[in-house]
Amino acid sequence: MRFPKLLCLAAVLLLAAGTALADSFTISDGTNNVSFSIPATPTPDSYSTGYSFTFNSVNVTVNGTTASYTVDFFNFNDAGGLDIYNGVTNDLVVNNFGWSSDPNGSTGVQVYTGSESNPTFVAGVYPQTGAGADYFNSGSTLTISDADPNSSTLTPEPSSVLLVGTGIIGCLGALRRKLAK
Repeated sequence: MRFPKLLCLAAVLLLAAGTALADSFTISDGTNNVSFSIPATPTPDSYSTGYSFTFNSVNVTVNGTTASYTVDFFNFNDAGGLDIYNGVTNDLVVNNFGWSSDPNGSTGVQVYTGSESNPTFVAGVYPQTGAGADYFNSGSTLTISDADPNSSTLTPEPSSVLLVGTGIIGCLGALRRKLAK
């Protein structure tokens, strides 16, 4: 009688564990491609209210090679756009994408709403503006795709994998006992 109750409890816990979703970012000019993902409800590693926020240790794929980089997003007060760079050597991958050459900074690309401490990315296609994107040809774009549970690949959380594993072991143990009788 205990086995069905444990199995039901395991099923409920597995459903409650959920999955982690992420927004996808792609910068492309037809030749060069940069892509990365950031959680759909991000908490920046650091931010400057009214200007920018930063994510450290983001897995960024540059023309097929993945490495860990720092990604900075800027608002209109800081000319807009984003930078991607190696946080240790400060080597740039993307410099000033969407940055505005307007001294007032009002024509740059701002890809989020909300505050710098609690941003929400806005899905869409953003063309390169101003003098930035040093490593991309003209006509480059930034595409942000929403985290959508119906269209994206879901990544199980470690607790879900652990729960399924212990459930399988429990089922095998119960089956072994039943067959031994």
